[in-house]
Amino acid sequence: MIHPVCALAAFSFALAQAIGAFGSSRGSERSLLVIDGFGRRIALPTHPRRLVLFEGFETVAALGAAGRVVGVSIHARRNPRMARLIPHLEDLPTPGSGFSVNLERLVSLKPDLVITWAHRLETVQRLESQGISVLALFPRSVDDVFEQVKTLGALLDAPDRAARIETLMRELFLEINQRVASIPIRNRPRAVFLLSDAVRAASRPGVQGELIRRAGGQNVVDDRPEPYATIPQEMIVHWDPQVALLWDGARVKPSDLCADRRWQTISAIKSRRIHKTPPADAWTPEVAAAALRYASWFHPDRFDPREINARIDRFHRELYGLDPDN
Repeated sequence: MIHPVCALAAFSFALAQAIGAFGSSRGSERSLLVIDGFGRRIALPTHPRRLVLFEGFETVAALGAAGRVVGVSIHARRNPRMARLIPHLEDLPTPGSGFSVNLERLVSLKPDLVITWAHRLETVQRLESQGISVLALFPRSVDDVFEQVKTLGALLDAPDRAARIETLMRELFLEINQRVASIPIRNRPRAVFLLSDAVRAASRPGVQGELIRRAGGQNVVDDRPEPYATIPQEMIVHWDPQVALLWDGARVKPSDLCADRRWQTISAIKSRRIHKTPPADAWTPEVAAAALRYASWFHPDRFDPREINARIDRFHRELYGLDPDN
């Protein structure tokens, strides 16, 4: 079985010219060749009208395709912004998640395309055996996120909008770089991105590890080959991160870590520089806003909080067409 972390090449989407006819209930349609998160070269239908989303909520909404969503992950409502991006969110069926799919319920939704993440190949193959088209995502870098936006723009009839989203993202990354590029390595804080209270952390190959570098930090977990590595807690204590980022989906809160005796010698705990990340998917255009937020946490002397909040509000307004929802 091909797994995302051992694909033949770093994950990326590959746009290709439309090929052949794609059989569906709507008749003969063109299709698009992509390389998915498992490294497979697959053909997906263009112009899908019924989407089930286990991943990619923010990107689909930013592309103006929220009205095509007929089903969402059970985790979709965790992000408070989603109710504004998908107005009918509360009424949508939830056929499980990318971890555990309720196949009967999913089939009943008659999706043209399911967007999920490349977790278990057998799960995706099970859906495909039912005649369901599946796009499995697993970006391993910010460049992969750019390619993902481009691919979804092509699939969802919104290439111009996808190009505009890429521009918005690149502008924000450029602003960050202009402020942090001159900071010497020795003055960049040691940082760690934790998925839970201890043992899972972002390493070099993944998006979160790259965001730490782009935001002007040094990732203490920088020598593991996988995007997210299991790290003994005593090793993290030894590395002594000065800033800790805690995944929004983690069950623990920053205050829990601050109260945990095992963490008391870590600089990030002593100085209370531990932050829970924003409730957004790091595999979407939100990575640009996340990088700016990280940079403000790493270098508060260079980023005024009010300015940062206003800049992120403007990014969201341009990205989604919504007024700020602080």
